[in-house]
Amino acid sequence: MQHKSMSELLGDYPPLLSLSQASKITGLSPKTWRNWLTAGQCPVPAIRVGRAIRVKLHDLAEWIDAGGSLLPERQKRKPGRPRKSPKA
Repeated sequence: MQHKSMSELLGDYPPLLSLSQASKITGLSPKTWRNWLTAGQCPVPAIRVGRAIRVKLHDLAEWIDAGGSLLPERQKRKPGRPRKSPKA
């Protein structure tokens, strides 16, 4: 039995996917995709078409075929406000 690549399995989808279509394919919520895009951590390049954000089917399939790490690297948090030192 020969395994099909993601490109072959996704043949019914249009070449440019909405975030909801990308969500259905990957199992991630559209909110996750938007958060990644806002943070600049999206693993797949996105294209703005008017007001809509689209992802190329080819890029998404390549990302999944490559083992698509679902979690981008976490950025180290910046130090917060210093705490008051206890008075002696």
